[in-house]
Amino acid sequence: MLCREHGISWRKEVKSVSKQDEKDRTRAELICDILADGHEVPKGRLRHEDLVKIASKYGIATKKTVHKGVTECWVGKPKGMLQIAYERGLLDLES
Repeated sequence: MLCREHGISWRKEVKSVSKQDEKDRTRAELICDILADGHEVPKGRLRHEDLVKIASKYGIATKKTVHKGVTECWVGKPKGMLQIAYERGLLDLES
Protein backbone atom coordinates (compact mmCIF):
# COMPACT_ATOMS: atom_id res chain seq x y z
CA MET A 1 0.00 0.00 0.00
CA LEU A 2 1.01 3.64 -0.17
CA CYS A 3 2.33 3.86 3.35
CA ARG A 4 4.82 1.01 2.77
CA GLU A 5 5.87 2.37 -0.62
CA HIS A 6 6.68 5.80 0.79
CA GLY A 7 7.90 4.71 4.23
CA ILE A 8 5.21 6.61 6.11
CA SER A 9 4.51 5.67 9.71
CA TRP A 10 0.81 6.31 10.33
CA ARG A 11 0.78 5.29 14.01
CA LYS A 12 0.92 8.22 16.35
CA GLU A 13 0.79 8.44 20.16
CA VAL A 14 -2.29 10.43 21.14
CA LYS A 15 -2.95 11.54 24.70
CA SER A 16 -6.55 11.25 25.79
CA VAL A 17 -8.22 14.17 27.51
CA SER A 18 -11.51 12.39 28.14
CA LYS A 19 -12.69 11.63 31.65
CA GLN A 20 -13.80 8.24 32.87
CA ASP A 21 -16.74 7.71 35.16
CA GLU A 22 -18.17 4.62 36.84
CA LYS A 23 -21.92 4.04 36.43
CA ASP A 24 -24.26 1.33 37.59
CA ARG A 25 -25.29 -1.12 34.91
CA THR A 26 -28.94 -1.13 33.92
CA ARG A 27 -31.38 -3.89 34.83
CA ALA A 28 -31.38 -5.15 31.23
CA GLU A 29 -27.57 -5.30 31.09
CA LEU A 30 -27.42 -7.22 34.36
CA ILE A 31 -30.09 -9.70 33.27
CA CYS A 32 -28.33 -10.27 29.90
CA ASP A 33 -24.97 -10.85 31.57
CA ILE A 34 -26.41 -13.23 34.17
CA LEU A 35 -28.19 -15.25 31.46
CA ALA A 36 -25.14 -15.18 29.15
CA ASP A 37 -23.03 -16.57 31.99
CA GLY A 38 -25.33 -19.62 32.08
CA HIS A 39 -27.18 -18.76 35.29
CA GLU A 40 -30.91 -18.38 35.77
CA VAL A 41 -32.76 -15.26 36.84
CA PRO A 42 -35.66 -15.85 39.24
CA LYS A 43 -39.10 -15.29 37.71
CA GLY A 44 -41.09 -12.19 38.52
CA ARG A 45 -40.25 -8.53 38.77
CA LEU A 46 -36.86 -8.05 40.45
CA ARG A 47 -35.57 -4.79 41.83
CA HIS A 48 -32.24 -3.44 40.66
CA GLU A 49 -30.72 -4.14 44.09
CA ASP A 50 -31.72 -7.81 43.84
CA LEU A 51 -30.10 -8.13 40.42
CA VAL A 52 -26.92 -6.48 41.74
CA LYS A 53 -26.77 -9.08 44.55
CA ILE A 54 -27.26 -11.96 42.09
CA ALA A 55 -24.64 -10.57 39.69
CA SER A 56 -22.04 -10.01 42.42
CA LYS A 57 -22.72 -13.54 43.71
CA TYR A 58 -21.69 -14.90 40.29
CA GLY A 59 -18.76 -12.48 39.91
CA ILE A 60 -20.38 -10.35 37.21
CA ALA A 61 -19.43 -6.65 37.12
CA THR A 62 -22.19 -4.37 38.40
CA LYS A 63 -20.59 -1.12 37.24
CA LYS A 64 -19.42 0.04 33.82
CA THR A 65 -16.86 2.62 32.75
CA VAL A 66 -18.23 5.52 30.74
CA HIS A 67 -16.01 7.99 28.88
CA LYS A 68 -17.04 11.62 29.13
CA GLY A 69 -15.67 14.60 27.25
CA VAL A 70 -13.71 14.81 24.04
CA THR A 71 -10.59 12.82 23.30
CA GLU A 72 -7.86 14.59 21.39
CA CYS A 73 -8.49 14.26 17.69
CA TRP A 74 -9.00 16.72 14.85
CA VAL A 75 -11.06 19.25 16.84
CA GLY A 76 -9.79 22.68 15.84
CA LYS A 77 -6.90 21.26 13.79
CA PRO A 78 -6.47 20.88 10.04
CA LYS A 79 -6.25 17.35 8.65
CA GLY A 80 -3.05 16.22 7.03
CA MET A 81 -2.61 13.97 4.02
CA LEU A 82 -1.90 11.05 6.35
CA GLN A 83 -5.34 11.33 8.00
CA ILE A 84 -7.07 11.70 4.63
CA ALA A 85 -5.25 8.62 3.29
CA TYR A 86 -6.29 6.68 6.42
CA GLU A 87 -9.94 7.68 6.02
CA ARG A 88 -9.91 6.65 2.35
CA GLY A 89 -8.44 3.23 3.16
CA LEU A 90 -5.14 3.82 1.38
CA LEU A 91 -2.95 2.83 4.36
CA ASP A 92 -1.85 -0.72 5.04
CA LEU A 93 -3.11 -1.24 8.60
CA GLU A 94 -1.89 -4.85 8.84
CA SER A 95 1.79 -4.05 9.38
